[in-house]
Order: sequence, then C-alpha cells, then structure tokens
Amino acid sequence: MPTAVLFAAVLLAFQEPSSGEPPQVPPLSDADRAAIAAVEALGGQVVQRAQNDARLDVSFHLGDVELTAKHLDALVPLADRLHELNLRGTPFDDGLSRKLTLLTNLRKLHLEGTKIGDAALVPVGTLERLEYLNLYGTKVTDAGLKNLRGLVALRSLYVWDTAVTTAGALALMKDLPEVQIVGVDLPPAPRTPLNAPKPAPETAPEEDQE
Repeated sequence: MPTAVLFAAVLLAFQEPSSGEPPQVPPLSDADRAAIAAVEALGGQVVQRAQNDARLDVSFHLGDVELTAKHLDALVPLADRLHELNLRGTPFDDGLSRKLTLLTNLRKLHLEGTKIGDAALVPVGTLERLEYLNLYGTKVTDAGLKNLRGLVALRSLYVWDTAVTTAGALALMKDLPEVQIVGVDLPPAPRTPLNAPKPAPETAPEEDQE
C-alpha cells in the first residue's frame, strides 16, 4: 500500500466523524445490562463510549468467535444505543448481513477481512446514520457500492484490497460528495487559492487631446 494511502487510512481510522453533540440516550437500565451480559457470554466485548455517553461499541473480532445469527440477534435489544460494531476477520457473510437492518442507529461498521460480497451491501445501504464503513479485504465490487448511494451521513469508506475501481469510487462520490474513500487512486480535488489576486479593473483608453 502506498505510504500516502496508509497514512490517510490511519488518520481516518482514528478520526471520529463530526456530527455535533452525541445523541442523548438514557443511562443503562437493568434490561440493558442483561443484554450486555448476553452479548459478552457469546464472546463479544461491550464498551460504553464515555461516562456521559451511554452509547455502546461492540466487538466480536478479539476472540475466536464463530459468528452466527445468534450473535447478531443478541445485539437487537441494544440497537437504540449501538454506536459501533466491529466484525473484523469473523465469518460474517452475505447471509448474516440481513441481520444488520435492525441496527438502525449504527454509526461505525467494521467488516474488513470478512467473507462478504456485493449482496451484503444491500442491507448495509439501509443504515442511514452510518458514518464509517471499512470493507478492506472483502469481495465487494463497483456494483456493490451502488447500494451505498443513500448513506448521506457516510464520511469514511475503506475499499483497498477489494475489486472496487477508481471509476466506481468516483461514481459513488457524485452521490456522496462528502465521503472520503481510501484504497483507490483518486484525482486530486481542485483547489482554489485562498488569496488569489483580483484582476485589475479595465480602464478606458485616454482620448487624445488637441
């Protein structure tokens, strides 16, 4: 991977998309804690984002989790407060992707190194609040990207080591002009000089005086 692309990828990976103040969600209830315990019993890691932010980040990528439908079903009771889901390197595939449609508040989704193809991007394309999507090392193509055209909140998309082409990325950027796509060669954005000199006003030629 070129150094510039790698640097951009690292920068974006740690950059929280700016969307104003975090949504106000109520503190964790007893039912929420029971749901969290159920996810953890299946091998998931659940982290509350901050003391004053009761949204949750869930990961299934840190252990040898044989991801199945029951793992994703366990997330449904937490859907209203689920902010980030990390499925990196799990056996997540096109069939399991249908479970994502119930996680409507999801902001960040890691699917790098999973077994998905274009079919998985159909349910992903229904996650209207999604801001970050990592597809590194998957089988997605330009055809699959077309399913993301309605994700107006999307700001960061990773597609290196996929079959996505520059043409496919540019086509998506026409619908989502604010998205940053990492992993394909894109032409530099046109720049307007900040202090470009103004053209001198035209003056009328002086008339000869006799």
